[in-house]
This record gives sequence, C-alpha cells and structure tokens, in this order.
Amino acid sequence: MIPTWYSWKYWSEFYRHRLLRLWPAYLYVILLSIIRFPVLRYHENFPLWGHDDFGVECSKHWWENALFINAFTDGRCLPWTWYMGTEFTFFAISPIFLLLLKRSALLGIAISAIIIIASSVSLAVETSRYNFPPTQLLHFIPQNFNQDSMLYHSLIYVRPQYRIGPYLMGLITGYILATDGRPQRKSNSGSLSTRYKYMGWILSVIGGLWSIYGLIPALQKSDWPVYQVTFTAMHRIIWALSISWLIYACQKGFGGLLNAFLSMRIFLPLSSACYALYLGHIYAIFAIYMSSSFPIHYDGFITLLNYYWKHLSLCYFIAISILICIEMPALHIVKILFYNSEQQMQAEAKRPEIIRTREEDGLHSSPIHDSHIIRNNNVVRRIRPKSRRA
Repeated sequence: MIPTWYSWKYWSEFYRHRLLRLWPAYLYVILLSIIRFPVLRYHENFPLWGHDDFGVECSKHWWENALFINAFTDGRCLPWTWYMGTEFTFFAISPIFLLLLKRSALLGIAISAIIIIASSVSLAVETSRYNFPPTQLLHFIPQNFNQDSMLYHSLIYVRPQYRIGPYLMGLITGYILATDGRPQRKSNSGSLSTRYKYMGWILSVIGGLWSIYGLIPALQKSDWPVYQVTFTAMHRIIWALSISWLIYACQKGFGGLLNAFLSMRIFLPLSSACYALYLGHIYAIFAIYMSSSFPIHYDGFITLLNYYWKHLSLCYFIAISILICIEMPALHIVKILFYNSEQQMQAEAKRPEIIRTREEDGLHSSPIHDSHIIRNNNVVRRIRPKSRRA
C-alpha cells in the first residue's frame, strides 16, 4: 500500500510508533527528576537554585514535555530537552513534505526551499531586531551585542520556526538518495565525474569549517553587520549541506577512509545509547561537580582531560543503564503488543512502511538520529511510485 493524504490508519501507526519509541525513556527521566532533584537542594556542594529546580518545575510542567510542546513554552522541566519538542514538531508535519515529494519532486523541493528561505530570513530579521549575536554564546557575548542570553534562548534558539531548514535539507537529501538507486560500490560510484566529486568535498569542508569558525569576527567585535546577518541566516543551512554531501558521498561509494571510519562496528553500541545519553547526561555532570571540591582549578590540559573522561564515562554508564532497564524492555513490550506473532512481524517488514527504521531490527538507531537524513532516505524510498523503482 502506498500511503495517501487519507490513509488514516497508516498515519496513526506512523505517529504511534514514534510516541512509543520516545515516551518510555523520556517519562522515566522526568519522573526521576521529580523524585530525585528536590533532595539535591540540601547538598552542601550543590544547593539547587529556586525556580530552576528541575524537581519543582517538572512536577508542574511535566505534561508540556510529555506532549512535546516544551519548545513553545518556557521549557523549565528538563530545559536541555527543548530539542525533543522541536524535533517532534518537524516529525509531526513531515508527512506533508513526504507526500508532496511523492506527488512531484519539483513541487516538494520548491515548497521546501521556500520554507527554508523564509525560516532563514525570519531568523536574521529577529536576531537583528533584538541585536542578538549570530548564535548563542552564553557568557562570552561581546559588549556590542544584547547581553541577555536567556532571552535569546527563549525567543530564538529553541524555536522550531528557526530550525526547520536543516530538517528539510535532510528530507531532500533522503529523497535524492532514495530515488537515485541503491548504494553504489566503489567500483561503480555513481554518475558524478571526478571533478564534481572533488568540488563537492572541497565545498563541503569549506562550508563545515565556515559554519563553525565563521563566528570569529563576531567574537572579535568586528563591525560587519552584513556579514553577521548573513552568518546568522546561513550557517545552519550550510552545515546541513556539508553533512548532506558527506552522507551522499558515503552512500554512493566515494567516501573513502572517512566512510570506513564512520562505518566501524564499534559505533553501533555507542549509537544505540545516544538517545538515553542525550536525556541523562545532565545527571552525570551534576554528580561529578557535586563530588568535587570548589573552586576547581584548571591548571593545564591534564585537568581538562581528566574531567572529560570522567564525564564521558559516567554519561555512558547512565545511558546504558537507561537503555537496558527502560528502553529495551519497553520496545520489546511494544513488539509483543503490536506484533504478536512472527508472521505478522515478517508481513510488516515486507509492507511498504513509511516509518520502518533500523530501531525495529536491533536498536541500532535512536530518535535523534532517526529524525535526520538516514531515516528520511528510508521514508521516501518506501513511498515512491513503483514506476520509479530501479
């Protein structure tokens, strides 16, 4: 079955699958914050601050996170999870773009491009209106910019309307990969000439570096208003283009050593825990600093490296604990409830499935990764007309 605008059952399964994938670990972390954080305010090294106490705020606003609308509110319950609300908003409207691409590639890409441009322009306008820096700089804001970093965070940084551009770039890249045939071997690495491949890599590297280091003039208080507006509007889109080229090149067989490195099997277990890592990393940070003597003296690279390994190790310990104790059991329960026999599961695998991702086949993916190009590649490939198959 190829889904249409009126495939209500199909789309209900589409959203059900996503919610059941996200909720277990997310709700567990919210509950843990409500129970555990109020105790921490009495810790001698870590007296929690009034209205930012996650235990207090989550007991009031947990439902905003559970409904994934925290990107549109103050987001005081687990403020680092603003991306969950933003990404789920994009996921909720993604069928519109997928069906437009299915109907007409030109129409779908044109509408996506218009929205990307509108998002970038509105971001530049709002940033200039409040004299904000090109991106969030926290405590390193130069004096010539608005110093209210929290206002920038709430008005600009977390809002979905200013971040939809890279997501749509992922959809378009996935569509190109899905309609351009299967992955190519190195010996038959697509139809691009060597000149275009080199050009793509050079532009990708330059764009990626500019997206990061193009902020230097703003940090140096340079009076370049046109450049700063351009950087504000374009740096996330250019970064998305750079990553899109990387994925396209690796998928088509001319990723070289970079593809070999990124495809190493050692990353599979680490990527399985990345969603839990994202949700629980703040607990590791609190635990480490609560057990440290203040003030902390950074007397060299060794001290920084020591704290780095402490954070990384404890973050993954917490993430793997959440993965094993919450995520994996919940996913298996979902499979039992909705795929109650092996025959049904096999039939589900053969059916054109718009949200068939690797997470159903071994937990080697995460909601964060699934929201980007690789998932969108699978999505569009499932819904393209039969006449366009290779």
